[in-house]
Amino acid sequence: MRWLLGFAVALLFVGTGCSDEPLTESPEGIVAVPFTYEQVDVKPEPLGGWDAIATEYQYTEMAYRARLEGTVIVAVVIDAQGALVRGCEFRSLCVVRGIGGGTDEEALRVIGQTRFDPGRMDGQAVDVAMEIGITLSYADSSAVAGPYVEP
Repeated sequence: MRWLLGFAVALLFVGTGCSDEPLTESPEGIVAVPFTYEQVDVKPEPLGGWDAIATEYQYTEMAYRARLEGTVIVAVVIDAQGALVRGCEFRSLCVVRGIGGGTDEEALRVIGQTRFDPGRMDGQAVDVAMEIGITLSYADSSAVAGPYVEP
């Protein structure tokens, strides 16, 4: 029975994404795992809106010369106060899919300095795991940012 509880806790930990928060043990010996929502009533949104990220993004010279276009996807966890706390592999954010030419690093820079209105579940601010996409267009050297949803 004890191994089953350990397996359930490990499965819960893996299912909630990466966490750099320590596990805690109650007096009853039950391990508590920090919980992060992926589906919420209200998704986090950057202060200033998604256009604030797109406006701050600088199309890199290398990407422009190589005529790179596409979407850079960054995984983040935004806490209940609107700050980035972790993404994957115990970093605050990480590139899930990039297009190179310095665009990935620029996406990390811009998203990393952004504050968010937190996500909400049942009216309460909660930690939310999400992916943010920044879509780059060579034709007008523009960027469009928003929550990424797999097509």
